[in-house]
Amino acid sequence: MNIETMAAAVAKWASSEPLIRKAYLFGSRVRGAHKPDSDLDVAVEIFTLQGDSSPFTTWTCEAQRLKASIAGVVPVIIDLDWYGGEVETPRIHQALEQSSVVVYNVENSTSTIPTN
Repeated sequence: MNIETMAAAVAKWASSEPLIRKAYLFGSRVRGAHKPDSDLDVAVEIFTLQGDSSPFTTWTCEAQRLKASIAGVVPVIIDLDWYGGEVETPRIHQALEQSSVVVYNVENSTSTIPTN
């Protein structure tokens, strides 16, 4: 499966998850430096659930469910991380700065669930 097909699959998944504000692909597959058994690195920005103090609190409560829901959307292992900006997630921020592609942004979405 090529990176464009993986990007479309992750975008479709993200659009079906109301918590997801933005989804990125990054890492070796985006750089084209991956091996056949490389994982797919995905980072997400999320909304804060009502009653939670921050997106990190929401991530802590929802990460396991989100990781389970994205498993299997592509035929490689997915490493799903929360992205909270440069201060809260500096390692993810640096990786996104090096090489990433936004595959979903709720602000640019006309539909919450793709038709195909």
